[in-house]
Amino acid sequence: PTGTPSRLTQHLKESTFLLSILVAIYLVACLYTYHPTDPGPFSTTNSDQVQNAGRILGAWISDAFLGLTGYIAYLIPAITVFGGWRVWSNKSQAFETGIMEAVAVVTGLILFLLSSTGLSDIHLLPPAGTMPANGGGVVGAVVASPLLQWTGMLGSTLFLFSMMLVGITLFTGISWFNVMDATGRVTLGILDWLVAGVTRMRDWFAGRR
Repeated sequence: PTGTPSRLTQHLKESTFLLSILVAIYLVACLYTYHPTDPGPFSTTNSDQVQNAGRILGAWISDAFLGLTGYIAYLIPAITVFGGWRVWSNKSQAFETGIMEAVAVVTGLILFLLSSTGLSDIHLLPPAGTMPANGGGVVGAVVASPLLQWTGMLGSTLFLFSMMLVGITLFTGISWFNVMDATGRVTLGILDWLVAGVTRMRDWFAGRR
C-alpha cells in the first residue's frame, strides 16, 4: 500500500537536498581555484604552498576530478545538486519502483560520464600545464582510445553522442520528443512574432506615405 511519506523521511530528503547544495558550492570553489602546483594524486610537483580555496582537501579533490574526468569535472557540482533534488522530489513509496528508478538513474549517470569524457578526450585539447590530464581525463582516454581504433573519429563521435543522450534521459528523465515539441513551438512562436512585426512595420510605413 502507498501512503504519504513520514515526517522523518521528508526531513531526511530535505537534509539531503540542502547537503548536496553545500557540497556543490564547495566543489565549485575547489574546481575553479585549481592550480597545477597544488598537491594531488595526479600532481608531479612537491610544493608546500596550497593555492586552492579548499586547502589541501580541495586541492586533492580538484586534482582527482580533473585528472579522472577532465573538463566534465566542472559539471559534477550541478550533478550533485540535481541528485539531491531527485532524492527530495521523489514521492514514490513502492519498493520495486524505487529500486528500478535508482538503477536507471545510476546507469544513466555512468553512461553520461563515460560518453562525455570520451567526447571531451576526442574533441577538447586543454592548453599545456592547465589540466592534470587531457580534456577527458584518464577515463576519457580509456573510453576514446579503443573506439578511435575501431570506428574512427566519426563513428566514435556518433556512438558517444548517442550514449550521452541515453545517459541524460535515464539520469534526468527528460523526454527528447517533448524537447523537440517544445523547440518547435518556440520556433514557430518566434516566426509568427517576426512576421507580425514585419506586417506592422509595413502598415506603419504605408500610413506614413
